[in-house]
Amino acid sequence: ELSKLLFGGVEHAKSRIGDLFQGRAKTLWFKELDSAVITIYSNASNGKSHLAWNIATAFEKKGYKTALINIDRGYSANLYFGIEDIYFDILDYLLAKGEHHSILDNCYKKGNLSVISGRLGNEEPICNEDFLKILYFARSKCDIVVIDTYTGLFDTTLQAINHSNIDFFVFDCDLMHFHMNKLMLEKLGSIFIDNKTIAIINNCNTKSEAYKYIFRQINKLNKGFKKILPLTNCGSMSCDLMHTGKTPYETSKSSSSFQLDMNHILAAINVRNTDANKHIFYRG
Repeated sequence: ELSKLLFGGVEHAKSRIGDLFQGRAKTLWFKELDSAVITIYSNASNGKSHLAWNIATAFEKKGYKTALINIDRGYSANLYFGIEDIYFDILDYLLAKGEHHSILDNCYKKGNLSVISGRLGNEEPICNEDFLKILYFARSKCDIVVIDTYTGLFDTTLQAINHSNIDFFVFDCDLMHFHMNKLMLEKLGSIFIDNKTIAIINNCNTKSEAYKYIFRQINKLNKGFKKILPLTNCGSMSCDLMHTGKTPYETSKSSSSFQLDMNHILAAINVRNTDANKHIFYRG
């Protein structure tokens, strides 16, 4: 039936599409996400690591073997997860020895989530060669790899975007941050691929005029996005949960704005639903 729809000519296609809307179609199956490399980037400090913290946890909770690579080698991942110094020492040792294949087995773990991150306050970005080797072994051992990038357009960020099949480009309601992201998009040029990139408006209130204004401005950009999705500010919850081993995604109520926004982001990339069947389907 799919072959006929694609190659059977215009008139046949019209009749089949008509069938879909008249309820005569058979069940349609949409395969859920089974593996991905997801790059989170922006040109401003607007919550990339916060999104990475929660989205990586969401994947782990839904049964994916997940790796989170923090390529700026420090900052938020350390605080959010409460990573102990021993893991940074091991990372430095394995990088120096060229034993990249052992890094995933010796990093911080939380269930099926592995977090590779450097020491807090280390401002030296990881080099391209090290990053690509870590990414290679993470991809070979995990279902999902989430890459939390350094703010701005560095070589490692370009490599992360080139090797991903899903990107989250993070905005917030700050107009200066919007213009910084606009400049970044111009520099990205053909590296930016619209049909794999979702714009996230972070730390927002969707009823506010600031959110509506930024949403309109993103829509006016020459670069299109697959979707533009909000992520509500979960406020002090994030600070309160640092070092506890919990995330806002795990602890917020299912009816909360933050939880709903997170679920919409997951649905946009067709993440598996642990309470449903293997595939998402619609019946005619």
